[in-house]
Amino acid sequence: MSKTDINEVQGYTLGLDIGIASVGAAVLGSGRIEGLYVRTFDKAETDKEGEPLNKIRREARSTRRRLQRRAHRLLRLRRLFKREGLLPSAQPELLKTCISPWQLRAEGLDRLLGNTEWAAVLHHLVKHRGFQSTRKSERQEDEKVGQMLAGVGRNQKLMQEGGYRTVGEMAACHPEFSQAKRNKGGSYTNTFARADLEHELQRLFASQRQHGNAFASSELEERVHQLLMQRRPALSGDDLMKMVGRCTFEPQEFRAPKASHSAERFVWLTRLNNLRLNNLGQIRELAPEEREQLIDLPFRQAKLTYKQVRSKLELPDSTKFVGLLYSGRDAKDPEGATLFEAKAFHVLRKAYEKAGLKTEWARDSQNPQRLNQIAYALTAYKEDDEATAYLKKHGLEDAIISALLFESFSEFVRLSVKAIDKILPFMQEGKRYDEAVILAGYAHHSQLAASAKSDRIPRFSRDFVTNPVVARALNQARKVVNAIIQKHGMPQAIHIELARDLSRNFKERKEIEREQLKFRNTKQEDISRFEQEFGFTPRGVDFLKWRLYREQDAKCAYSLMPLDTHRLFEPGYTEIDHALPYSRSFNDGLSNKVLVLTKENRDKGNQTPFEYLGGAQESERWRAFAAWVSSNHKFRDAKKRNLLRRDFGQEAMEEFKERNLNDTRYITRAFKQLVEAHLPLPKGGCVTVSGQLTAFLRTRWGLLKVREDGDKHHALDAAVVAACSRSLVKRLSDYSKRGELEQVLLNYTDPGTGEIIHVMALRKLEERFPQPWEGFREELIGRLSDTPVHYLERLSHYTAEQAQQVEPIRVSRAPTRRGLGQAHQETIRSAKHLEQGLSAVRTPLQNLKIKDLENMVGYDDPRNQSFIAALRERLEKFGDDGKKAFAEPFYKPTKSGLPGPEVRAVKLFAVQKSGLPVREGIAANGDMLRIDVFSKNNRYFVVPLYVADVVKPELPSRAVVAGKPEEEWDEMDDSYQFLFSLYPNDWIEIELKNKTWCGYYAGLDRSTGAVHIWSHDRNQEVGSKGLIRSIGIKTAKNVRKYHVDILGRAHLAKPEVRKPLA
Repeated sequence: MSKTDINEVQGYTLGLDIGIASVGAAVLGSGRIEGLYVRTFDKAETDKEGEPLNKIRREARSTRRRLQRRAHRLLRLRRLFKREGLLPSAQPELLKTCISPWQLRAEGLDRLLGNTEWAAVLHHLVKHRGFQSTRKSERQEDEKVGQMLAGVGRNQKLMQEGGYRTVGEMAACHPEFSQAKRNKGGSYTNTFARADLEHELQRLFASQRQHGNAFASSELEERVHQLLMQRRPALSGDDLMKMVGRCTFEPQEFRAPKASHSAERFVWLTRLNNLRLNNLGQIRELAPEEREQLIDLPFRQAKLTYKQVRSKLELPDSTKFVGLLYSGRDAKDPEGATLFEAKAFHVLRKAYEKAGLKTEWARDSQNPQRLNQIAYALTAYKEDDEATAYLKKHGLEDAIISALLFESFSEFVRLSVKAIDKILPFMQEGKRYDEAVILAGYAHHSQLAASAKSDRIPRFSRDFVTNPVVARALNQARKVVNAIIQKHGMPQAIHIELARDLSRNFKERKEIEREQLKFRNTKQEDISRFEQEFGFTPRGVDFLKWRLYREQDAKCAYSLMPLDTHRLFEPGYTEIDHALPYSRSFNDGLSNKVLVLTKENRDKGNQTPFEYLGGAQESERWRAFAAWVSSNHKFRDAKKRNLLRRDFGQEAMEEFKERNLNDTRYITRAFKQLVEAHLPLPKGGCVTVSGQLTAFLRTRWGLLKVREDGDKHHALDAAVVAACSRSLVKRLSDYSKRGELEQVLLNYTDPGTGEIIHVMALRKLEERFPQPWEGFREELIGRLSDTPVHYLERLSHYTAEQAQQVEPIRVSRAPTRRGLGQAHQETIRSAKHLEQGLSAVRTPLQNLKIKDLENMVGYDDPRNQSFIAALRERLEKFGDDGKKAFAEPFYKPTKSGLPGPEVRAVKLFAVQKSGLPVREGIAANGDMLRIDVFSKNNRYFVVPLYVADVVKPELPSRAVVAGKPEEEWDEMDDSYQFLFSLYPNDWIEIELKNKTWCGYYAGLDRSTGAVHIWSHDRNQEVGSKGLIRSIGIKTAKNVRKYHVDILGRAHLAKPEVRKPLA
């Protein structure tokens, strides 16, 4: 980066390429690139499931708190035992008995229990206190809850049929519970109701009092009962609404439940009023009479699909719905998708009808206020008692309330019922949402945030973007913009391109990835087929010609004359044409390309097929062409629409160009409004650019984007985005028009505008494909290189001194300082053999491999030889596939030859050098959060810190010693100097004797103490896919930590004080 860039750059354009996990930025001055920047960050979702990271944290926190509450509840119980004199102390070890607590719970009904036995029974009851549901609706909403309730019902039936007095007696005596008394392996059949355990507690206390137990008083029973039944009240009612938030337009009002009738009607009218139809290029909204036919349809049928809309309105086949992706004959019909579904409305309808309340539904379904009240009760209240009280207060009959309690809702919209009800009448008339808002007397969202302009974009609220993935990307983009303004001053223009992925959900992105992989594989197969047929590897244009040739059934698209395969690549024989001329449409997609004879292309000029083939006169050529296009099943619908488009005059042409040049997605417009609301840009200074345009320019400028080369390609994209100025678009149009009219000799009337084009004058313009300035491509490639000076000093607009001042790009990465993940791995291992550095883990037979047998606990015991041999024989029979081998039960062999007990799992030894003690066992450490670096006598020492260390009273103080167990690591006492902490993506510089390594900290090998670092741009040619492994730092000459700011500038870290984990 140029050191003189600290001074403001006058009149520059800022280009932004915003992706899910990156922001590329480019500063283009007058005839020169002033700066290129890349900021990367972790996307705010998990890679595997696409779950928001805050949800993972929230669930982990919820689990920790639940376990802490249980531990505290049991501690209070043991302290109660100590106060009462039942136990001498509150230590849990005192509760151990020779008899199972389940058996004691059964025996306690008929005999006097000893003090330890009685304490163990009560402790067992409070610890395993069964399942309690406060909502009837939970059975339908939550599959796990449904299974647990089913288990409760099953066990209550078993109790009744067996004549058992309590749950404990049944679990101890019934053969169903001989193998396991608690739920295992994802099964919830052994779930007991808390109410049944409450009854058992009462029965046990009564029995023990009868047998003379001195510790069975009513007072102690009441205290134990309180601990058994204790639960935190759910966030509900007004308390919940305060967390949800207030209305955008009516700040005194709470937001409306998404299930309210007002909200559902509001969402439906928004979609209905935005629905657009495309008939061969002519786009229109619904006519009033068409709206009237549809307006109540979603509330009369379960859901409304696009196909049903077509049928209801009797639309012709040539009319398509704008926004749907019509992919061709082999693809799924996009019109099968749902336009709108009034889910809550129909959930309530079914609840009424299931209870035999059709008459009441006919009445209430016409009462929006009543439906809103029901939705509020089932959304805001989390317990049946509260919902019942609210609904009774508002006059609902008991039968209706009973039916409704089996349903519940959870989401809210941004507006209140009050605001929605003011807006709805105008939307009912067909007004768009933004129009209806103003007519209702409110300011539109984009006007609400109007404030004094400044030189920075402030933080936006959670309401601005609710999707956490998008919110993180836009927030990082905001930071990049602010940092660039601080360095370069205020831009004259900001050009924005948002990745298509940002407007898609996780499932859609994964589907696109699969389609892209499928396309790449198919393309490779086609290339192999091409090479076999023609004997050479195709260039891009040759391969596209061949693809179009096959798609068009070997015919010229305009003359319909057969094409000679052997002449296909002969210069001057065929050309690829934009059906809708590029100078008029800016559409470079495959849906706008056809293969034609060169003469046809020359004659067509910059006309559309309709104009060229005499469509206005319904000529024979046009009719033949239209029939051929319509009957070609290889053409996608989008291509057919382009080829058969009739209206492409000035207005239609401008609308089409606007769509291809600008990104009009909601999220793009929202960020554009945010920029315009806070930065003092000239009118029209913020522009959203479509990815189609930048992809076209990148290709024509020869700027290849190779993702394997690292993350610097984001800066390349941003430079192209910044270059997409209005003047460049005009020059691009002139250049395209020049090519389209290359063979025209006389003056020519533009069919789109009616303008007379002076062909000879046009030929003097843009003889070469336009660039922002001479040498732009070379300058950009030089700036992106690791040694920009070698490239830039050759350019005429750089002096040697200016070239020397330009530093290579350093990709900036957001450090990961927030702890995520589990404190320890879920599997708890046996700790009996830790002295030998081993642990044992219970492994299901279906996960077993032959190589694992020698690691079995008891492998060397002669008594187990026949057992191990039987396991080996079964695995060998099924090709070492444990799932197949043990799909049928496996019984331990006996001397008698009769089947022994069924074996479902075995214990395997594993090396265990460290871990976390959990419930008398040991679990492998969870995620490593950071490392702390110390020094002494010119040597460096590294202490790893894990998630589990967050809750420990003191930070770990042992530094890794290669090849040693943790208890033999070096203790960092006061003689060692703490230097700094390293989190993932902190910049580190390691100076060795013969080499210096720089990069972002990636991790630590705790077996050797060596660190791994990422190359700054993760270029896959560096190390292993950008990762440089196992750099030993103990004997390094120097180890330094740097802070890398948003723009990639590195600053030596200040001295640090060792801090606890957050």
